[in-house]
Amino acid sequence: MYILNMPPNTTGVIPEYLTNETAQLGKAVEASFAPASALSRLVNQTVQCGPGAPALLLPPPQGGGTFAFDAVVLEEDIGKGNQRIAGYALQTCTEPAGACNGAQWVTVTGVNATQKQTVTLGVTVGRKVIERGFNGQDGVPIAVTGLRFKCTAAFPAGTTTAYLKSFSVHKIQAPKGWPRGPRCQTFNCTCKGMADYFGVGESSGTWGCAPKTAQDWWVHSAKPCEQPGYSCCGKDDYTKKKAPYPGCK
Repeated sequence: MYILNMPPNTTGVIPEYLTNETAQLGKAVEASFAPASALSRLVNQTVQCGPGAPALLLPPPQGGGTFAFDAVVLEEDIGKGNQRIAGYALQTCTEPAGACNGAQWVTVTGVNATQKQTVTLGVTVGRKVIERGFNGQDGVPIAVTGLRFKCTAAFPAGTTTAYLKSFSVHKIQAPKGWPRGPRCQTFNCTCKGMADYFGVGESSGTWGCAPKTAQDWWVHSAKPCEQPGYSCCGKDDYTKKKAPYPGCK
């Protein structure tokens, strides 16, 4: 079995640093999205669907007041009637607890379309959906006093009821030791990928941590032949191209 970005070395063994990184990532996912990690959670809810359907209010976390989150997890109870939700809205309020009226509930939007995500959140749910990247900022928590879910459409035609198995709000936890600050001046085998680095200068012979623009270029713009692999362990494995970042030889 081959796991993307976790290739075995020349002895057929996946390097320990890769398995360690993956284990840390798995623990972070569990700490971020497991039911026990939820700041607040509702289970087994029947919801009405349609333009005038009432919203389902999530109880505030213990202690009440303002709370911050950067992810919402939704699950339909497929066993009670298949997938039904065809559109929904997440709405927040920032007024003092108990003071939110209809006009003060604001529909949460997504990040900018240029970042390859939709501007408005909320299409289908199905087995599970994790919504993140709220109000134009990915990875930035939003602080509210209230959060609610509203099913705006359902299918097949004429369906007015859906079943939520879970509706929960979360704070994403970074893997242990992440994010890492600038740490490398020389490209070596401890570097996980070219996205971590860029050529500081043609004549300097030094390397530094990549800015976000460099990382985005590698992900979205680099041609396949320019994307490095883990077999490149030294800076001499790469060309120092001026336009705009180093590429694999």
